[in-house]
Formats: sequence, C-alpha cells, structure tokens
Amino acid sequence: MRMQEGKRLSLNVSQLIQKARLDVDAGQEAAIARRLESMPETCRRTYLRAMQGKSLSAAVKAFCMECVSWDRGEVARCTAPACPLYPYRPFGRALAAGRKARAAPETDT
Repeated sequence: MRMQEGKRLSLNVSQLIQKARLDVDAGQEAAIARRLESMPETCRRTYLRAMQGKSLSAAVKAFCMECVSWDRGEVARCTAPACPLYPYRPFGRALAAGRKARAAPETDT
C-alpha cells in the first residue's frame, strides 16, 4: 500500500509541474519535484507561482515559508532581522499592525 501512495504522490507532483508549465530542464524539474513532495499541499501553489518567475511576492512568500519549515505563524514571528527579505516577509505586516494598535494610547471622547 505504501508503494502505491508514493507513486500516486509522484504522479500528482508531475501533473502539478506540467500544469504550471515551468520552463526548466530535467535536472531542475527533478529538484522541484523533490521539493514539492516535501512540502504541505497547501504551500505548493505559491511555490509553483514563484517558480514560474511571474510573481516576486510569491517568491518571497515561498522562500520565507521554506525557511521556517512551512509554518505560516513562524514567518510572522521571524527572528532573522538581518535577512535581506525581512522587510518584505509576508504575514509580518498584520502582526506589526496588531502591535501598533495595542501600543496606541486610548482616548476617551
């Protein structure tokens, strides 16, 4: 049963790569397939958009997600301020906005 599940997963990954119409050679396609198999399904679409080279924001999001083992919450709590992508990280703005709102003094009217 395990072998069949593995074959099915590989087939799905191959289909995803073909559907994304990536312009890559066989070696890069194999590397992309390995990476897709290791990530949660919920992250695959963003990763493939990034690999198409058409979305800089998807590339930053995919890089940050991979850096923190595909945990969205960890991207928002990033502890690498020296990273060149730190100012552009996804999900961080919402967290920062929440902090600013809590820090703002309340006024009575």
